[in-house]
Amino acid sequence: MIKISVYSILKKINEYVIKGHTNIVKSVKYGLHELKNIGGSNTILSGSIDKSISLWYIRSNKQTQIFNGHTNSIRKVKYSPFVVKNIEIVILQI
Repeated sequence: MIKISVYSILKKINEYVIKGHTNIVKSVKYGLHELKNIGGSNTILSGSIDKSISLWYIRSNKQTQIFNGHTNSIRKVKYSPFVVKNIEIVILQI
């Protein structure tokens, strides 16, 4: 099981470790600033050579969603917000 360490800049320590991917994690993105107040803040998005993308909720250190079925390894993840009918929605870009 591959681990992602989450560090506290203020405390200068490793706060906790999240586990879930089965191979090397190539990309990690923190979602606070991109997602504003639409329910996705305080999340981490990760992509791995195991051909999956995981969404983690920081406050619980839990994997909230996993996106499987990709045909290639994931090299980069990115949050991509857009607006539909005056509601801001988030799409995960690979």
